[in-house]
Amino acid sequence: MFFFIDTNVTLLTSLRARSSAAGRFVRLALRTAALALIGSLLAPAAHATCKFASGGPVTVTIPVDAVVNVPRDAPNGTVVYTSPYITSAPTGKTSCSNDPFGVQSLIGTQPAAMQTVFPIGNTGLSFSWKYVDSGSVYSWVSYGSAKGNGGGSTTMPNAFQLIKTGPIAAGATVPGGAVAVLKYGTLAVTTMSLANPISVGQASCATPNVTATLGTHNLSELAAVGSTTSSTKFSIALNNCPSGINTIKYQIDPTTTLLDSANSVVALDSGSTASGAGVQLLDAAGKAVPLSKQIAFTDFVPGAAGSYTLPLSARYYRTGATRAGTANSSMTFTINYQ
Repeated sequence: MFFFIDTNVTLLTSLRARSSAAGRFVRLALRTAALALIGSLLAPAAHATCKFASGGPVTVTIPVDAVVNVPRDAPNGTVVYTSPYITSAPTGKTSCSNDPFGVQSLIGTQPAAMQTVFPIGNTGLSFSWKYVDSGSVYSWVSYGSAKGNGGGSTTMPNAFQLIKTGPIAAGATVPGGAVAVLKYGTLAVTTMSLANPISVGQASCATPNVTATLGTHNLSELAAVGSTTSSTKFSIALNNCPSGINTIKYQIDPTTTLLDSANSVVALDSGSTASGAGVQLLDAAGKAVPLSKQIAFTDFVPGAAGSYTLPLSARYYRTGATRAGTANSSMTFTINYQ
C-alpha cells in the first residue's frame, strides 16, 4: 500500500504593509526642517481655520462583495479585495490653513498619525481608504500630525481596500455602514460607508487522503539496481476550491528515508518485510516529482471556484539485494494557497 496524508500546514510570511503617497494635502504640508524654522522666526504661528468653502459633509457609499475569501496561506500585507471606485455626490469644497487632516477609523483601533492601514478589530484584516487624484492612486493617511494649507474637494473617486495583516479569525466580518471619516481640521468632510457587511472566509480546497495500491509484482521485474516495476496511476483531489485563490502550490515529503533524491525514491516503512526496493513518485509525464519542494499547480483557473485533480503515479524501484515480502511506504502532501 502507498498512501498520502494532507497535513494542511499553514505557511505564512510576514510582510510589512506598503504605504502609498497621502495625496494632495500631504504634498502641500511637506517642508524641510530649515524652512519650518525660518517660518517660525519671520511670522507668527498660523491658526487652524478649516471650513467649507461650498457644500458640506458628504457620504460616499461603496458597493462591496458580500463574501470575500482570503487564501489560507496568503502572507501578511496581501491585498485581498478592492472595491469599485465611487465618487460622492453631492460634492463639497474646503478651505484650510495649517489644519491637521486624515482618516478617523470607526471600526477598529486608530493607528498612529500618517499610517495608511487601519485594523478592523481582531479579524486579522485591515483596510485602506484609496482615492484617485490627477490619474494616480493614493491612500489617505490616518488623522493626526499631517497638516494642509489650501483647498480641497470631495470629488475624487474613493475605494475600500482589504488587506490581510494577521491570522484570519473564524467568522470574521467587516461591518456594513460607516467605517471611516475623512477629517480636515475638526470638519468631518467625507464619511465612507459600505453598502453591506462583508463575510470573510479562508480560501482552501478539500483534500482527502489518498491510498495508491501498487499491486503484487515478481522480483524478476526488478532485474538490476535502478530497474522499476510498472507504475500505478492515482491523483490528489482538490475539491470545492472557493473563489479568491490566485496561486496553488503543492509539496510532497517522505515520512521514511529518502534513498535517492534525484529519482524521488523513498524507503519502505518499518512494517514492510520486503527489502532491496523503494517507492518512486512520478508526475503525469512520468518524470520524478521533486520531494520536499514547493511546486506550482497550474491546472486551475486563478480566482475562480472549482474542483481539480493533481495526477501522479508510483512504482517500485530496486535499490539493492531484494527479498520478497510486503512493501509499503507513505508520504505527506501539503497544499499552499495564496
